[in-house]
Amino acid sequence: MSDKTIAKSLSVLFHPIAYPTYGFLLLLFFDSQFVIRINDQAKWYILVLVFINTFILPVALLFILKKRGIVSSLKVENREERFYPLLIGLLFYATTWYLISRLPLPSVYSYILSLSVILAILAIIINVFFKISLHSMGAAAFSSALLVISYKYNLQITATIIVVFLISGLLASSRLVLKEHKPSQVYMGLIIGFLSGFFGLFLL
Repeated sequence: MSDKTIAKSLSVLFHPIAYPTYGFLLLLFFDSQFVIRINDQAKWYILVLVFINTFILPVALLFILKKRGIVSSLKVENREERFYPLLIGLLFYATTWYLISRLPLPSVYSYILSLSVILAILAIIINVFFKISLHSMGAAAFSSALLVISYKYNLQITATIIVVFLISGLLASSRLVLKEHKPSQVYMGLIIGFLSGFFGLFLL
């Protein structure tokens, strides 16, 4: 398997739009501390809600944008074409945050979605001036969010955090291998994403 094939696989598997679903998957099914009063049916309902709202619907609308010529590629490489996909993501993240925040769940669930909202807003603002690696931004934010959650709730998830950080590094490297970004765009994404995750210290 070539380096480019591996890089493409990582870029698809860890696309920034998938992180809310990954976050809820980890919280709902891998740590009992956050699901003591949530039955299995409710877990799946919550996960499906997040997956549809933050992944399926935004991707479906991206296909519509492509069909109408608003974006020239589903990868949205051109900075000028990123506004509408990012705005769509922001609207769906905000809507899902509102729905989840109304449920009797620990604040950590709302934190995952509020972080997604903040990242989308930052991405829209930054995109006005220059292109940034959204893959790196999302991966770094997810990594720092895990650090914050483990610190706030005293979780023993060191191995998980190490794996996530390794994946973040590999993902950042994959964007360079594929020549999708300049090094500065990747590094900026990592820095902004990593710092953004720490706002959870004030919310949890």
